[in-house]
Amino acid sequence: MAAPDPFGTIVNAITLAQLLKTTIITFVEAEKTERSLVAQLHLNASTLDRFVATFRRVEGAGLSRDDQSAVAEACNLLEPEILSMKEACAKIHARDSRFGKYILRAAWVTYRRRQIEALTVQMKQWSDTFGDFIAGLPKHVRDRLETDENRADIYASADHMRALSNLFASLATSAASDEAHRLKRQADEVEIIGTSGSLRSATYKGSRVLVEYKTYRQGESDERITYIADQIGRLVNFLERADPITTGILACAGWTEIPQLDRFGIIFKMPLGYRFFPDSPNRSSGLATLKSIIAEGAPAASDPTKRTYSPKHTLNDRMEVASTIATALFYLHSYNWVHEGVSTSNIIMLADDDGEEVNNSPSNKEYLGRPFLVGFDGARSNDGMTSIGGIEEIGTDENCFTENIYRHPDRQGETAEDRLRYQMCHDQYSLGAVLLEIGIWMPLEKEPSVRRLRQQDFGSARERHLAVRQALIKLAERRLGITFGQRYQDIVLKCLTIKSSASYELSGLLYDVVEPLSSMRSSLSEV
Repeated sequence: MAAPDPFGTIVNAITLAQLLKTTIITFVEAEKTERSLVAQLHLNASTLDRFVATFRRVEGAGLSRDDQSAVAEACNLLEPEILSMKEACAKIHARDSRFGKYILRAAWVTYRRRQIEALTVQMKQWSDTFGDFIAGLPKHVRDRLETDENRADIYASADHMRALSNLFASLATSAASDEAHRLKRQADEVEIIGTSGSLRSATYKGSRVLVEYKTYRQGESDERITYIADQIGRLVNFLERADPITTGILACAGWTEIPQLDRFGIIFKMPLGYRFFPDSPNRSSGLATLKSIIAEGAPAASDPTKRTYSPKHTLNDRMEVASTIATALFYLHSYNWVHEGVSTSNIIMLADDDGEEVNNSPSNKEYLGRPFLVGFDGARSNDGMTSIGGIEEIGTDENCFTENIYRHPDRQGETAEDRLRYQMCHDQYSLGAVLLEIGIWMPLEKEPSVRRLRQQDFGSARERHLAVRQALIKLAERRLGITFGQRYQDIVLKCLTIKSSASYELSGLLYDVVEPLSSMRSSLSEV
């Protein structure tokens, strides 16, 4: 009797895994209804890439016959489940004739969602089983199978993103069932330290916190105020569960209502091991933002009254900031909320609480800090009617030029009627502007090609808005390839060219922006 062929078994499993991945990708691209759920499926399916990459290396890994047989046996155990998932995916894609009548379409939608949920669970269980198999291999076998120049991408990026997506989805599900006023606190429990701005340093029950105020119109109806309070409660319930280091968003301790001042306050915890930056001439109250750090610049040699802008921080640090901000936005969108104010001014930078001061850093490397997305005064649930702050004000183009740089052209106009309703794609555009500012390390409003548009005459406000976007696109094309590389440039352009009419996909943000940035960040950390 001939000995079993381990390579034949492995090739069959690889072929089947590739077919399943192709089927899932086709399904994901065609799916228009259960987009968030399918994004989870797509993430879990990334394990198939790792499966294929691992087993392709078996033949050239120099394994003994016994080791080859052990790996082939694992393929035999994993292959039937791959086939089962492929068949399940095909059934979801083909509508059952039992649901052909109009009256049964609602039943079909429910049935189909359950099938997608079941497939997602099955895919995750298979991924966990595969991970257990890899972990259980003898070290000498594992080392040979995992040796690959793209290992950082396979593990640090795909697996990390899948884990994040699963985490965010579970947190959203858990938060949705909470009572909206569960975390409401008494206003007198919070002692404000900072005295200006919507974001202020404070103490709450003896701990240092940040309080972000959300103002509503004086004389607002009770019904409207109740609605805003419920929206804030929903958001805080979700953000209470945030791991700030993983998500790039500060966890919440609660929220307060101050009716005599027509405002609410969201209480953000300071992450363990972090503190405010010390005061500097360019900052007040110790609240450093990404904008204030970039804007510090340095006196020009030819004219000390002017400033020049160039990075003082390592490429690794700047890439980490870019990746963290993108992850924070993905986290918020996973909860089906839009931010409506992504900009470098709404990214607070905190310092490690280990005694390290900026001035103690080596002369060739200034300390940048860790970024956290704030500025939720305009945020709302994607199904909500308006922002939780209750006020949406757009001043003149001249007064709001800097703020408008981060806004999609379709979100600018003199009246609300002139602007499209805020969508998640508009957040992605704003993210692109932030990534561009990080890439050139200069305030966008001070960049010459953008700055001159402020005083330039246009036939209409709309022409100016479009001209600013075009200037940002050209700036990215001209500068980013040199400073950050072609891949980073492509990511930024993907954001800046997004259209309001395009169907927004959470998986698109993940695979076009978040995952590539995470991969680049991981690669730099290993250099």
